[in-house]
Amino acid sequence: MILDLCDGDLEEHIEKEKFLSESEAIYFMKQIANGFRELNKWRIMHRDFKPANVMLKGDVIKIGDFGFAKMGVDMTSTGLGTPVTMAPELLNGKLGAKYSDKIDLWSIGVVFYMMLYGNKGPFTFKKYKDLQDAVKSQSGKNLKFGEQMVSEEAKDLLRRLIEPN
Repeated sequence: MILDLCDGDLEEHIEKEKFLSESEAIYFMKQIANGFRELNKWRIMHRDFKPANVMLKGDVIKIGDFGFAKMGVDMTSTGLGTPVTMAPELLNGKLGAKYSDKIDLWSIGVVFYMMLYGNKGPFTFKKYKDLQDAVKSQSGKNLKFGEQMVSEEAKDLLRRLIEPN
């Protein structure tokens, strides 16, 4: 197996910079969208998309860590992932509940939010239950934004991606 030697990951980059400019975040977001277009073509659900799983080689991103990925199915029911970027279907999932690859859209939205506003993400919580409640009450149209100046178009995209329905 041959792997690219990368410079680090998106989580480290965000921590170093505190947040990214909107133009840099959009530049990375376009690459992420292209990566997920390819994954979708092959019917691959990532299921654990987060900044630490986005490798950087210069200004090129590489989506990594496919340990939780699922290939060749339209629906699945295994509950797994990283809570802060986990879609509500997984976060609040009942045992055996089915979900589709749309869960990755939620995670992409949370990662975009983290790029624009910092690694903590859109929800404030101390316990898992607090995160579940915050997702219900602070997503979609109720999404709160940080201090950084971000265009209304970017905010609209965030509201649409970080939307439980």
